Amino acid sequence: MAKKKTRSKKRSFRLSELKKWAEDQTVRLAIGLFLCFAGLFLAGAFLSYLYHWRTDLSELSGSFSELLDPEHEVINLFGKLGAAVAHTLIYRGFGLASFCAVYLLIRLGSWAILDRRAHLGRDIRYALYVLGWGAVALSGFSISGFLPLGGMGGRNAYSFLTVQLGPVGVHFLIYGLLVVFLTLHFRWTLPKLRIALDTLLSKI
Repeated sequence: MAKKKTRSKKRSFRLSELKKWAEDQTVRLAIGLFLCFAGLFLAGAFLSYLYHWRTDLSELSGSFSELLDPEHEVINLFGKLGAAVAHTLIYRGFGLASFCAVYLLIRLGSWAILDRRAHLGRDIRYALYVLGWGAVALSGFSISGFLPLGGMGGRNAYSFLTVQLGPVGVHFLIYGLLVVFLTLHFRWTLPKLRIALDTLLSKI
């Protein structure tokens, strides 16, 4: 019993210390600035990768240990780290939808600095939703000579859904989920839609 009480006291002490540390304004500012700069770094690495992806692709196709070799060079303005992260998220992962990660980092950074908790959970859920949905939706489009818009992850998911639902069914699913998302976000109801439709028809 004494050992259990000692352990519980240690845990409560650690939690209280962690809470004090998290509430420290200097610590919050440092974490917030780090997250914001990480978001800006990621945005720059993404943009540079979109411009130089074809040139860097051969260097990024190997293992990470090969990438660290001084003989391997990348053109990405944010170096090997920026090129590797961008390649992993954009090419191998979610395509252009990966820019949601930039938004998440900056949003979390602004929350830590300014203590803007309003809609934080909602913004995180929306960003994750757009990340997954966007990767699949963008995979239905392609630009000749450009990387997969939805990344390899989005393309694989799109191919799987196409096999299961057919080429028409997968688009019904994609745009159906978009309508559901917009309905929940804007709180649409039938009376609101009728009013909006009547207003639109009156202007025509």
